[in-house]
Amino acid sequence: MNRCLLFVTALLFNVSLDAQSILLEYNGALVNNDQTVYVSGDASSSYIKQDFYASTNSAQAKQIKMVRYEVDAPSGTGDYFCWSNCYTLKPAGTSVVWEDQFAVELTNQSAHLLTAYYVAMNNASTASYRYVLYDENNPNDSLSVNIVFTAEPTSSDLTLSEDANFTLFPNPSEDRQPSLRFNNISQENAFLIINNMLGEVVYKRPLHFFKSGHIVDLSTLEAGLYFYSLEQNNQLLISERLIIK
Repeated sequence: MNRCLLFVTALLFNVSLDAQSILLEYNGALVNNDQTVYVSGDASSSYIKQDFYASTNSAQAKQIKMVRYEVDAPSGTGDYFCWSNCYTLKPAGTSVVWEDQFAVELTNQSAHLLTAYYVAMNNASTASYRYVLYDENNPNDSLSVNIVFTAEPTSSDLTLSEDANFTLFPNPSEDRQPSLRFNNISQENAFLIINNMLGEVVYKRPLHFFKSGHIVDLSTLEAGLYFYSLEQNNQLLISERLIIK
């Protein structure tokens, strides 16, 4: 009888060690394990993000690590996150499994912010990611959440004529001195804008500053992938990739 009682006690103790102690809050409610969260935003925004607050119901502090899995993301987009640190953008397909190398200490007295970012790069698109939080010392103690981002097309009342043209040439640009070529485009309240892979504006000039064939000085930009856009009356009309070597 005593042996049976000891066995049951030991079993319950082991189960309690493996029980889920990680808590994740989303919009004021706790996330269920493997729950799917849907987030939408404007495709032309610098990013679409979702905040979560992580904590634990354990009386002991937990060292929690995180892994982000790219489930389905279209090319030309990217994502990043903030957990132990805020990381820089990874283009889709380059880091299907992305693990934060550092653990965050969670307690039942405070919450830690997890933020997931999706960068659509002006692409109307849908992308799916899976985030897994787990105890560094007991990986069975884990919690996962699926995030589906939808980047919606920017509504616009403005249209371009079929023969309108707006390009930077050559592309790729090796000397960082491409020429801007455009025709059949109104220059009123129009801008040439260049964004980096984080969606940050690194160059912006009024279109009336240029004549077609005018050289655009991008000598301050580092080599990499950018996006150049035509914006008029705060509405995005054209967006294309630009490679600087």
